Amino acid sequence: PKIIGSATEGGTELFPIMYFDKEAFLTQSAQLYKEQLSGVYERVYEISPAFRAEKSRTRRHVCEIFTLDVEIAFSNMYDVLTVLEELVHTVIKDIRENQITALKFLNMENKTIIPEIPFPKYKYDEILELIEKKFSLNIEWGEDISTEAYRKLGDELTEYYYITHWPMIIKPFYIMPSKNPTYSESFDLQMGWLELTSGGTRVHNKEHLIAALESKGL
Repeated sequence: PKIIGSATEGGTELFPIMYFDKEAFLTQSAQLYKEQLSGVYERVYEISPAFRAEKSRTRRHVCEIFTLDVEIAFSNMYDVLTVLEELVHTVIKDIRENQITALKFLNMENKTIIPEIPFPKYKYDEILELIEKKFSLNIEWGEDISTEAYRKLGDELTEYYYITHWPMIIKPFYIMPSKNPTYSESFDLQMGWLELTSGGTRVHNKEHLIAALESKGL
């Protein structure tokens, strides 16, 4: 569904609409519905539009996008990382093998390179340390990484890479804590300075999910 009754993603604003005599919203993600289906089909994906009322006027933020949403039952973050990097590798390989004329026309032949897999993985703390040592930028622990820092990071890490184990305090209630509960089983996939996607292991235990909701005041 693209008309929903409540938020499905944290960290973004909703586009409100009137659904007859009730307020509703344009969907941000198919996440909640995929999670229900994954209990039956185990592997579920959707390619569809999503709407996010992003107020940031940057090249990184748009209000309407097409997303590839994936949910895999009986798996963890590392299983998803493998699926994701194999998908990126295969898609780019297929484009170069079958659409090289289009790449040349778009002047993208030398920019669309088949990446080596597996992609490098850096923990959130390692990235903060790199940013501070290499670029003398201090990001407070628990804060998101600024656009300025990402741009400088892109000069150092120019290919695909993951940033993993973000602090729990900046992640939604449904993300699984790591063995050290200060951190989360979560990731972002980066290409240079640009974030391409994010994800993580979901909390699947009812009691843990209720506790996580209560801890967030939900």
